[in-house]
Amino acid sequence: KFFNFGVSAPSMNFYANDQKVSAVVSATGTEALTGVNYGSVFPASNYALITGGNYTFKGIVSSTAVADANAVIASIQGNVENGKSYSLYTSGPFNAAAKTVDGFIVEDVIPAANTTAAHVRFVNTIANATAGFDLVAKSTTTAAEIVIATNIGYKAASNFVEVPNGVYEIYARYPG
Repeated sequence: KFFNFGVSAPSMNFYANDQKVSAVVSATGTEALTGVNYGSVFPASNYALITGGNYTFKGIVSSTAVADANAVIASIQGNVENGKSYSLYTSGPFNAAAKTVDGFIVEDVIPAANTTAAHVRFVNTIANATAGFDLVAKSTTTAAEIVIATNIGYKAASNFVEVPNGVYEIYARYPG
């Protein structure tokens, strides 16, 4: 999966080395102006498929964009293995002068499906936070709290935690 969480970053298409793995292409074959917008993910469900190996993952502004066409605004080194799932995040503030945004990749160790519960984890994409965060789910019915993650720093992800089906308020808090 490819997430564009770079604050004020332009829409971008994602590449594994020089192979495009995300984008919208028009019926004429011309690359669309938009790629993955801020706050969005590609693909929306499931995962993009690539062969395992070492990659330079890149976020590149569309070739047909009005501003900064073809600019490589994110470059993330990563090794992916066949049979595993990963998520790549662009994150932090977009540097308009340098035309860059930060990024990282994490493995998604997905638990077996369970129809009586959800699996939730916390990925910290908050570049300017001074410390890690705890993630807590509070039941709106019982007020019971489930700690999903503790002290997760920037560019880190917790394991998935099973949370019973229900309605929750979700809080990211500084530890203590």
